Amino acid sequence: MSKGNRTTFDRRRSPRYAAEAFVYLSQNGLRPKRCRVINQSSSGVFLRGRLPLIKGLAVELVFVSHDSAVAKLDRRQAIVMHVSPHGAGVLLYHPGLPRLGVHQRH
Repeated sequence: MSKGNRTTFDRRRSPRYAAEAFVYLSQNGLRPKRCRVINQSSSGVFLRGRLPLIKGLAVELVFVSHDSAVAKLDRRQAIVMHVSPHGAGVLLYHPGLPRLGVHQRH
């Protein structure tokens, strides 16, 4: 894709969708940490915040959805692919995240 004289390259294989949800992240048997999901794709999510993660670390994400009075837990194994001061991008081992009331980002 080109913008004027500037060329940009996006490594992402699937579109991102804005998300307003929370997920619980656990690693190495530590207590789960509640994290905000900023965006998601069919194969991963970006988590906002200063997270004590390093690239290549295996983690578990627990998504919570509420159906009436019953809470459903969806556990996904993932690997940390990107870490920045703004958050972390994680790749799911088993793609196909449940939709979290999201809309496509333009």
